Amino acid sequence: MQNTFFKKDFYTKFEGLRSYLVLLILIILSASIVNFYEKFKFNQKQSLVNILENTYFQKTLRSFSRNLEPRYITLQHKINEGETFEKILNQINIDIAEQKQIIKFILQNKIKLNIIENKIIHFDIDNLNTQKIIKITIPLNKKKDSIITLTRENEYLYQELNKQFRVTKVYKEGIIQNSLYQSASRKNINPNVIVEFAQIYGFEVDFQRDIRKNDSFQIIYEEYINDDNKVMYFGNILYSNLILQGKPLELYYFNSEKDKINDHYDRNGQSIKKTLMKTPINGARLSSSFGKRKHPILGYTKLHTGTDFAAPTGTPIMASGSGQLLKLVGAVVVAIVWK
Repeated sequence: MQNTFFKKDFYTKFEGLRSYLVLLILIILSASIVNFYEKFKFNQKQSLVNILENTYFQKTLRSFSRNLEPRYITLQHKINEGETFEKILNQINIDIAEQKQIIKFILQNKIKLNIIENKIIHFDIDNLNTQKIIKITIPLNKKKDSIITLTRENEYLYQELNKQFRVTKVYKEGIIQNSLYQSASRKNINPNVIVEFAQIYGFEVDFQRDIRKNDSFQIIYEEYINDDNKVMYFGNILYSNLILQGKPLELYYFNSEKDKINDHYDRNGQSIKKTLMKTPINGARLSSSFGKRKHPILGYTKLHTGTDFAAPTGTPIMASGSGQLLKLVGAVVVAIVWK
């Protein structure tokens, strides 16, 4: 009887402590799991560090990353004021011995590089092991590039190559309201083309007397365009027509290397060129003609042996004909004496 009472009392107390025992077991189990996870994480981290610090793995990684980068790249350098080619080379990440080798090649071959402010130099680089220049392209002029190339035999080669351009023909026309130069400029015709257009007609047309308001012009000329669709320079004027008071004056370009002909002709095959241009300035007014006049400085009447023109600032002035420059007289008016 007494033994049965103790058993009931033990089971009663055990029932009361069972929840605490379960909680204690769970706490111990959780602590063990966390401790195991921390040890596992530390071991994994240490293994990863060991792998990353492994010499062979680092070499493999560097080799793999080099393969991901492009082997050949092109660097562009815009020439700044006062820069020399040697200073530009110093800015390229190449070996000093290679820099000296390039400079030595240029000096030994007496290569004249066109280092002009704002021009762009292209450096083709090989990144196989260390950076190495395999090609240098420097603009020589509008039509040619100076090119220094590294051959497979590690020798440098210099060439002057013609640039590759796309030639297009451009047609423009317009009405002359004040002067040919200003009217053509409003049609976005390049100033060099306008000057050449005026030079062509300068032997036949007096731009001071013959041009009237509402006269018109037509022109077809060449544009040379690069791969970036940028106009690099202008070619020949293939066709021009200056319509003065309703009368057309058409000219056609003709070129023959065999006969050494490079000129503009009318529809009858007659050259437009004569000895002197009628007006060597476009859009000018006649400020003082040939003959007796009151001298603007001396104040008395004197024979004026020339013809003076006045035009807005910036108007191009052309030579009236071929000759040899003998003397420049500079004062208020600049006089150019031709032989």
